[in-house]
Amino acid sequence: MKMSFFIVLVVLLLDQLSKFYVKNILLEPVQIFAGLFEIAFVKNTGIAFSLFSDSALVLTIINSIIVFSIMIWSFIKHKFSPGLAFIIAGGLGNLLDRYMHGYVVDFINPLFVNFAVFNIADIALNIGIVFLFMEMAWQKNEN
Repeated sequence: MKMSFFIVLVVLLLDQLSKFYVKNILLEPVQIFAGLFEIAFVKNTGIAFSLFSDSALVLTIINSIIVFSIMIWSFIKHKFSPGLAFIIAGGLGNLLDRYMHGYVVDFINPLFVNFAVFNIADIALNIGIVFLFMEMAWQKNEN
């Protein structure tokens, strides 16, 4: 449980600090990794790939229900894993944005492909999903 709490805390802190920097300090877009990515502030009122844009209230309610349901389930069942920790951290990071700004702060734009602009919370969500699949596969192999 301590490791899961640590993961949530560190990921949430990195996510919120990076978003604060991009939103309040970064003056213009910056290309990184030999021009493969651009760091630039983007307001995302939707979800992945900006789907359901301008549905902030509904998305905030749905996001809140999902994140808090996962957290409550984890505590009740005493199921704490790195996968769930990354998912909770990513969900909380984007949920904080929705409550504070009415949108999610995105800033990582891959220039080598036409893809969604994303953030640290989105990366954490994807890491968490991969970890959960790996955890399920290991559990299945143990039985």
